[in-house]
Amino acid sequence: SPTVDYGYGYTIKLTYDLLAADMETSIGLEWESGYTDLGYPLYQKTLRMIYVWHEGTSGDLVLKFTTFEGISDTFTIDLTTNTSYYKEYFTGGALLGRLFKLNISNSDMYALKIKKIVVMFDIEPLF
Repeated sequence: SPTVDYGYGYTIKLTYDLLAADMETSIGLEWESGYTDLGYPLYQKTLRMIYVWHEGTSGDLVLKFTTFEGISDTFTIDLTTNTSYYKEYFTGGALLGRLFKLNISNSDMYALKIKKIVVMFDIEPLF
């Protein structure tokens, strides 16, 4: 039966079938963070731009930022044209919120390595 492993703050469960037939040789990616205040609790943040450093030459990498209120912005990175670096502004130049989560997905089964994701944001003062 599958085993559940814990490491680096993540619980990983691998399920598998014992079959004689050929199976997929790659695993699609789907990861979602918890909500974060980006190190500034209670402050209203305005997300402005993202930078992504990665290794991948085919397929699409999808990043979706969602506020606690459910407002989201999605970035689809074409790895054919952006093979190592991507930068883009949020839609309308801003995504407002106090808490955010990030969903990363890639279901096309090509090799991919995400090195770093940087989010540029402004903080509104507390009065």
